Amino acid sequence: TCSPAATSNAATLSVGNAAAITTNPVSTAVCVGDNASFTVVATGSSLTYQWQVSTTSVPTFTNITGATSATLNLPVVSASQNTNKYRVVIFSCSPTGINSAPATLTVNNPVAIQTQPQSITLCEVENTTLSVAATGTGLTYQWQISTDGGTNFSNVTGATAATLDLMAVTPAMNGNQYRVVLTGTCNPGGVN
Repeated sequence: TCSPAATSNAATLSVGNAAAITTNPVSTAVCVGDNASFTVVATGSSLTYQWQVSTTSVPTFTNITGATSATLNLPVVSASQNTNKYRVVIFSCSPTGINSAPATLTVNNPVAIQTQPQSITLCEVENTTLSVAATGTGLTYQWQISTDGGTNFSNVTGATAATLDLMAVTPAMNGNQYRVVLTGTCNPGGVN
């Protein structure tokens, strides 16, 4: 109503880019004691990250303290972390974050022999079974024989189970030594 007119200061509108995930974390498999990592790739303005973990079959995610970058590093994983799911919440210009797809950590167990094959004394024509008990992920078995006191071993054809049947033993088999080589996902070179 009264002159002169009043003019305010100018207010600047800043428009940030909303967060968008271009690459979700990828599920991974490692062996007990190895390191694992998950990475997300996202675009947006002033991105911040919060990694979460679910340890239940029906995913319920909780924040991982200090896990606030695009990559989550898990040093020296344990068997108890097998099947854990990990995701990241990404924040940009909105206080409401966006969730990545969850990635699953598979933790494989190394080969470990629980019960070794036992030496045995038999009479000729008797039968026996040698056995081994082991744990590990992806176990395979290969029995071997040595006829020279353990200096050299060769594979027993078709003997690829936890047990080895020796049928109707003969005096020519006296002193033979038998062992099994176990391989697994975490021990591709084998364990005797």
